[in-house]
Amino acid sequence: MSLRALGWQTLGQEVDTISAELAEENYNLEVKLGLLENLGIAEETFDAVIMNHVIEHVTDPKKIMGSCRKLLKPGGQLIVVTPNLKSLGHKLFGRHWLGLDPPRHLHLFSSKTLLNLAENSGFHQCRLWTSAANAQVFASASFDILREGQHNLSEREKLSTYVFAIVSQTIASIIHQFNKNTGEECILVAEK
Repeated sequence: MSLRALGWQTLGQEVDTISAELAEENYNLEVKLGLLENLGIAEETFDAVIMNHVIEHVTDPKKIMGSCRKLLKPGGQLIVVTPNLKSLGHKLFGRHWLGLDPPRHLHLFSSKTLLNLAENSGFHQCRLWTSAANAQVFASASFDILREGQHNLSEREKLSTYVFAIVSQTIASIIHQFNKNTGEECILVAEK
């Protein structure tokens, strides 16, 4: 369910023209094109800012966290989702792990480093956890990288890869119950 369907007013930000156009055309979203700090949005405008698989792509994570903090109203929340460098998948696949994604991923985070970044950026009441929810995606893509040296997101999965992904998701979910730091993604909720 989309945030708009829940009654939220939404605004997107994108640095890639094609991605911005696709969001506007396919999802009828208003998207501002450019760097967040250059969009001219008034401070304390938003109740929430969401960065879902964004922070690992930016050159200066502390700067973008500061920009997000300025845009939030007092008590507003920042939600960040990013690959977990301490995940089970990274331990198993090493340099073939999807979450590394060189050269697109410029910064990688563990729960500890993401929490430190949020606190050093002035956020408080930070809650952070990892999730095994997308372990099958990380596992199947990492398996492709291991076997073929790459993964094509638009290609249909082979049956063997699909079965491997389902088994991996099940195992990752079980292990995550006993070690909450092994999830493939870090999820941060922090308050201004």
